[in-house]
Amino acid sequence: MAEVRIETHPGLQQLFREISAKFDPTETENVVQSMKRNYGGKFNLLDDQDLLSCLLLLEKHGHVSDNKLTLIEQFVVPKSNKESQESIKETIESFKRLVRHKLAQRRNYKGDTMTSRKLRKARNRTDGFELVWVGWISCYLRQERKSADDLITGVHKGEAVTPKKSKLEEDAKEEGVDIGQLSAIREMFDTLPTDRLKMSAVSISLFCGPFSVFTAAKVLGICQSEALAQLEGLVTSAIIFVVYEEAKERMYDIHPLLRKYANSIKMMQNS
Repeated sequence: MAEVRIETHPGLQQLFREISAKFDPTETENVVQSMKRNYGGKFNLLDDQDLLSCLLLLEKHGHVSDNKLTLIEQFVVPKSNKESQESIKETIESFKRLVRHKLAQRRNYKGDTMTSRKLRKARNRTDGFELVWVGWISCYLRQERKSADDLITGVHKGEAVTPKKSKLEEDAKEEGVDIGQLSAIREMFDTLPTDRLKMSAVSISLFCGPFSVFTAAKVLGICQSEALAQLEGLVTSAIIFVVYEEAKERMYDIHPLLRKYANSIKMMQNS
């Protein structure tokens, strides 16, 4: 296999190194192959025994971060043997305590330009679609699909927009979404890294409100572990979002316009 060079947060790198060391060859192969199936791309270049590089690649593509470890805790860790799981969980909790401590220090830093109250107000003024839009651009650029200038130019020009007015475009207008943003929504689906994620995005569009991993697994016809990996992949690509990070049960939802677009794909497939 070709070497995959990855740069990541030094704290996460150490955490992933400690986690990887506690997986046996069979468990390691299980995790890496699952990531290849669901995320494709550079994951396909990894050796099946290179769990460390696999975890680092998850961070590079935005699937995990120092304060976003759901995929590690709920997908990777359960694939290790029971004896190792407790030790790994303790290692992760220690890392999270350190992150919280550093975050508290930053919040207390006198040079902050905005108070937490101002940040909350700024977030509250941003509607759901704007959050999806900004999140997608971040993901889009991080995966090196286009330069920032190319992306902005394409949106302004309405790049790749179908000339003929469609029902979806009428819905978009009602939602206050312009033609450039609609073009971006199409490209969000088209540039999902694997067919698995594309099929999942279309399938979950039938939900009319927040849904859980358990419910998604039933609809997708896969185990909850695989469903979690696919849902987190769609979160990273901004197709869906987590309703409330601190909830006891992780719930996801999809923006109404994205749901309509996914439904339009489904109708074309069935016609």
